[in-house]
Amino acid sequence: MTAKPEFNYVTFIDAPREKVWQALTEPEFTKRYWFNSTVESDWKEGSDYTFRVPDDKGGERVVLTGKIIKVDKPKELVYQFTAPWNEAARDEDSTVQFLLEEIEGMTKLSVRHYDFQEGSILIGEISSGWPMVLSGLKTLLESGKELNLSH
Repeated sequence: MTAKPEFNYVTFIDAPREKVWQALTEPEFTKRYWFNSTVESDWKEGSDYTFRVPDDKGGERVVLTGKIIKVDKPKELVYQFTAPWNEAARDEDSTVQFLLEEIEGMTKLSVRHYDFQEGSILIGEISSGWPMVLSGLKTLLESGKELNLSH
């Protein structure tokens, strides 16, 4: 029996975990490090969330959607992950877990992305996307500067 694929990433951010939580859940932050996307949600278990980016016609398009599975502010956030930006993977669902642990004024941020469908196309996409998103988050919170990474 083979194990299901999953993506794991750990980074240490020189910021309190409340600030990291805020950066993960507030649109004025996500726009600055998550490929210009703004997130919308009330961050309650069972609620929806949506990430939108500007389109080339002056409107917006949805790039991520899903349901909030678990909220334990500011320690843990878990949500379903659906990626309509990718035509080939738009029907795939998976799960993302953020664990935030405070260590001497810093935050250890662990991201686990799992529950991929067999033969997932999405795992390849997120394996390159998450390092860019999380590097942008770390850089923004530690220096106030934005990384101009595109995917």
